[in-house]
Amino acid sequence: MITDDLYTAIRRELKKAKDPKTCNDIFDTAAIRQMEDVDTEDVSNALAALWRRGFLERFAVNRAHGRGPRYGYKLRAPNEEIPAFKPAPHAVNVDNLNVEAQDDGSVVISTDKLVITVKAAGVSRAHSS
Repeated sequence: MITDDLYTAIRRELKKAKDPKTCNDIFDTAAIRQMEDVDTEDVSNALAALWRRGFLERFAVNRAHGRGPRYGYKLRAPNEEIPAFKPAPHAVNVDNLNVEAQDDGSVVISTDKLVITVKAAGVSRAHSS
């Protein structure tokens, strides 16, 4: 599970590192391993989120036989103080979710900021028996 503590621990581990680290490298550290309900997927997703927010630089990693992590990460400014992480607010309020079945068999899911129409591809409404 991704928490503020995970983001902070990842940034601390990257601050100590001299070279870019993959999600597996970071997961193998004691600080991360001792966290409950954290796996390599959580670490990978947290790294990607930190990279998208501009905290990290990302580097392609040579993968053995096409397996393993694709990227290594390092802090953009390794000597900077680590500020507390503040997650981005949710863009869609799912409490106000409206789901409506349409006459054509599609489903419309809407919120105050988003409308999604879902329908089967290539399926005819006419059925023969």
